[in-house]
Amino acid sequence: MKAKKIPTKEPGVFKWEISFHLDGRGSKRLRRRFDKKADAELFIEEFQKQQRLQKLGGASSIDLENTTLRTEAEYWLGRRKPMLSPSSYARVAGCLKAELLPRYGDLQATRFTVAKISEIQNEILRAGKAPRTVNREVGMIKAILNFSASHQRLPYNPALHAKPLSAARVSMKFWEPADARAFLRFASDKYPVGHPRRWVFVAYLLAVNTGMRSGELWGLQPKDFQGNRSLIHVARQFDYYARTLRPCKGKSERYVPCNPAVRQEVELLIAQGKLKPDSLLFTGKTGEPVEDHSFKRHFFRIDLKESKARPIRFHDLRHTAATLMIAGGVDLPTVQAILDHKHISTTMLYVHLLGDSIQKVAGSFAVLPDLSPLNIG
Repeated sequence: MKAKKIPTKEPGVFKWEISFHLDGRGSKRLRRRFDKKADAELFIEEFQKQQRLQKLGGASSIDLENTTLRTEAEYWLGRRKPMLSPSSYARVAGCLKAELLPRYGDLQATRFTVAKISEIQNEILRAGKAPRTVNREVGMIKAILNFSASHQRLPYNPALHAKPLSAARVSMKFWEPADARAFLRFASDKYPVGHPRRWVFVAYLLAVNTGMRSGELWGLQPKDFQGNRSLIHVARQFDYYARTLRPCKGKSERYVPCNPAVRQEVELLIAQGKLKPDSLLFTGKTGEPVEDHSFKRHFFRIDLKESKARPIRFHDLRHTAATLMIAGGVDLPTVQAILDHKHISTTMLYVHLLGDSIQKVAGSFAVLPDLSPLNIG
């Protein structure tokens, strides 16, 4: 058994593939791919250990009768907790305790075969959940079993080759420029200059013009706008679950564009609130950090309905920024850097989303309320 280096559809990107028989020669031939050679070699080492264990009768010494998804989930959570952010751990633990363990927790771990996983997928779909949710929950089961197999708690992962639903990729929604400008005009009228909630409009303006994630918006501080006037320093995000500031999703800081109209609004907001450099730019009535769920419930969804704008999620403002940048002629590597995408293939999704509507437009990127003059220069 050897790891073989193979090319992928993405230029210059390779994977390491292992081909093997699960139950010896004559059984079905399986393949598995890894991003790193070291991971592939580790898999080979662990797999061969498990094979030797089975030959020596070690597998029969494992109490598979009482090895359930619940026991392995508890083991997995205990080992993974130090590696997860508080918000990620809360989401994972919540999904397990509320959704998966009540239904499947008492099933023997070895019963989660490809056929069983397919049955579970159909059950979750019939419950009215989206394909993306189905894949997330089933993916969690596979991760737990794979972790147990790699730690020799199971002879192998029975769900290893279960495939996600083909409809996993939920279509991303975005606004056309006219939609975005109309919504910003509505928000600017509803929260005019000097209004105590003008910050709501500024949040929308920043989201559409920069493509920042919501947590990054709520983590902004006045000092992030100092220095180069055409850039915003994105250095942190607000963690809703841990109630604290922490590094951004990609663990690295970056800069995003700041056109003059956006900077003017931010400077007015800073002056109006007499904010210090280390203060949060956006806060609630009593100065507490903005909670993402609360903002969407008390502001965005209400404003969306009142403006009669085409319904989208708040996160879709990030998709809107990306598509408008690309349609406006911004090159893909630059958009990738602005959005903090790890792979250019992720950024390419927006190209497919736009299709034939992509047009090269000279000048700078800016999306402003149509009440204000469009300042491109």
